[in-house]
Amino acid sequence: RVPPPPQTAAIAAAAAPVSVASPELWDEVEFVINGELTVKLDRLQPGRLTVADLRRRICDAARRGKAAEVQVECPSRGKLSDSTDLFSLLELRRDLRASGVDTGPPRKVQLRVVHGASDERQLLVVTVDDVSSVGDIRSAILAQLNDTQRSNVRLVKRLAGGTFASLPDGELLNGRKELIMLGRSLPVASQQDEAAPEQGPSRQQQVQQQPVRQQQQQQQQQPLQQQQPPAREAGSPSPAIFDQAKVLDFLRALKRKCDGHEFQGQISKLPASGASAARAHLGTIFAVHCRDVLQAFGWGVNKAAFDGMFQVVFEHRSGPGVAATAWDIEKSMRMKPGDWFGIGLEEFAGGLTTTP
Repeated sequence: RVPPPPQTAAIAAAAAPVSVASPELWDEVEFVINGELTVKLDRLQPGRLTVADLRRRICDAARRGKAAEVQVECPSRGKLSDSTDLFSLLELRRDLRASGVDTGPPRKVQLRVVHGASDERQLLVVTVDDVSSVGDIRSAILAQLNDTQRSNVRLVKRLAGGTFASLPDGELLNGRKELIMLGRSLPVASQQDEAAPEQGPSRQQQVQQQPVRQQQQQQQQQPLQQQQPPAREAGSPSPAIFDQAKVLDFLRALKRKCDGHEFQGQISKLPASGASAARAHLGTIFAVHCRDVLQAFGWGVNKAAFDGMFQVVFEHRSGPGVAATAWDIEKSMRMKPGDWFGIGLEEFAGGLTTTP
């Protein structure tokens, strides 16, 4: 049998079906969360991934949080159910928001490392990124102790019966403030070490928030042109050093903190909105969890500092984005617009359309 000429084979090959990429298959898609966190998804097509998958990917990308505590929403559709197909959100992929997890950049935190087998309490305080892994933390401990033997530092969790199990190097810190270590000795804990980094404000400082809120609520009931900001007491930064950009940076940092899983976890334990018990504890939760943000912008955690903070935000209430961001924080705190920063709905409506 004579084989077909080469050109006949070429014509047959050209006529064969050609595999082409489906218009409903995206090899790589980037979803932008809260305008700051990029989540990359491979091979996205209808029915393949849902919002439940996105919640897990958000935690992976942020290196923080628990997927079960994350809520995803978009301005045009509100809260999204877990079964929502991500392919249907392609046009909205850069306008999604997530609460229940901090999606911001890494920040420095102080971590207590406690020896698990010493007769006297031994403690080391190390400064690490809040997105650190157990392996990163072991390296930080060794560096602070001027030790090079990695086997000398073993981070563990305590099991029933008093035994320990090692934490894998890839496990993330994920909001923990204290870890147990076995291995070499650590410095004996001093009173200063025991008191420090994560100590919250005193009970007296915490309850001082309520009179400030009452004053803000009274001002909100006045006509806009008659409203006056609360008086600033000594001990706060001068409002003159805060321009609109810095106020927005400050509010956005507070928003990330209030959206964090620790803050939301505390809020979720409060009585229903409007209950007196919930109102009494909101100031405490805010002061404890937002303490580092307040201090980073020059505020303390006391009555004078809170008065000054409210004054600065109030004075910039008409600036683009300020009222809207303040309202977003109040929403994260499960409050009505104006219940915390004292900014009425008129200012919020003006700032909403210009929020970056």
